[in-house]
Amino acid sequence: MKTKFKVILVVMVMLLVGVLLAIPKTTYDKWFNGNQNNNDIPNVDNRPSEVVYVKNQEGKLVGLSVKVDKIEEDEILQKWNLLTTNSNLLPAGYTSAINNAATLNSYEIKNGVLELNVSEEIKLSEGRKTLETIAWTFINGEINEVSLVVNGEKITEVNGYKISKITKKMGINLEYETSYLLESTATTIVYSLDEYMLPVTYFHLEEDICSYIVDKTYEKFDVNDVWNYEYELNEEALVINFIDDVKIEEDILVSLTKSIESNFNLVKFSITNQEENLYEAVFGEIEDVKKE
Repeated sequence: MKTKFKVILVVMVMLLVGVLLAIPKTTYDKWFNGNQNNNDIPNVDNRPSEVVYVKNQEGKLVGLSVKVDKIEEDEILQKWNLLTTNSNLLPAGYTSAINNAATLNSYEIKNGVLELNVSEEIKLSEGRKTLETIAWTFINGEINEVSLVVNGEKITEVNGYKISKITKKMGINLEYETSYLLESTATTIVYSLDEYMLPVTYFHLEEDICSYIVDKTYEKFDVNDVWNYEYELNEEALVINFIDDVKIEEDILVSLTKSIESNFNLVKFSITNQEENLYEAVFGEIEDVKKE
């Protein structure tokens, strides 16, 4: 009798296991995981990121946030490696204008000038785009110029493109709004877009640079309302005061700040609305640094 009972119990267990194995995974999830659909779970990458300038599919240089495991103490070396030996970390569709065999041996920051001691392979890079990449990746409110040194000598060209000074003033992603280049003014507008920062240097005849920056910015972002504003510019600060009530979106705010920083040598940039302070940015300074 006991033997028969054991046989029946084993058969029942085997039937139950068979039924469970036959249940589709989606049905199982609904029964036992609270109707949770794995496809609804966002795959959020919370790793930090470094911003480097790379080419997009259209060949434009853009400031792209690249995910890294951690922000290294030596960020200059980390950014250089992202543009060279670690360029495989760039998202699909983006490439570096710097030859990936070019190594950074050492660097020094002195009086706002970043001197990069690099290997010979830098000369095989993409000419002007390489210099623009370096300028926009490493120059900020703390560094205003970069020089390249190979075997102890400052180089004067990259792949046939002559170097005068590597600064943001040389421009990037050039666009010409006039054919009278000798009479034109070069102004760089930095657009903060969804995927990246897109700086564009326009050659134009407009004399009021501040108004040109504001007008170009709201033109790019399709702002339909006319912005009535006035501004005060001195050697250290720029204040833009909007006369009417305005709501300034974050991407426009970032674009204005980056554009002002790129075209003026200022300490502070502020935005007010009917004299009420809305926003303020302070541009920093740097101490001398040497890395071997």
